[in-house]
Amino acid sequence: MSLVGLTLGCGQKKPEAVIRYDVSEEFQPYIDEYERVAASEGRDVTITNLIVGFGPTPSLMHTAICEVTEGQPPKIVVNRSVWTRLTSTGHKVVMFHELGHCHLRRVHRNEFVSGTAVPVSLMYQFRVGDSTYHSHEEDFNNELFSRYSEF
Repeated sequence: MSLVGLTLGCGQKKPEAVIRYDVSEEFQPYIDEYERVAASEGRDVTITNLIVGFGPTPSLMHTAICEVTEGQPPKIVVNRSVWTRLTSTGHKVVMFHELGHCHLRRVHRNEFVSGTAVPVSLMYQFRVGDSTYHSHEEDFNNELFSRYSEF
């Protein structure tokens, strides 16, 4: 009986993937910057399938979240009350981190540079502070684009 189930399952088509680009204008400069940094890291990136906008996150600990659902465009949901308290550098860090999830399919990386409290990656589970980002920007960007598809 299980053989019949397998045979019937093989003929089913996957739903057609929806391609959609809907990025609020407040976030577009960070998408543009992400594409420029990717190019400087040797990656030809043009994002054409993404939704970004304000909405609820599980808690104020989550500035933003990436939602990936099969057949749907990846979606970044940003908590407006947290976002408005950040600097432009904080905005960039948040967007690059979430694009790491939504575009590069990266998971969190919670390691530190040896002998320091500096995360090795923007994919650290907590937001990297402005001064840390500025001090290690080149390393963070290099690491971000050096890995793809971890999930």
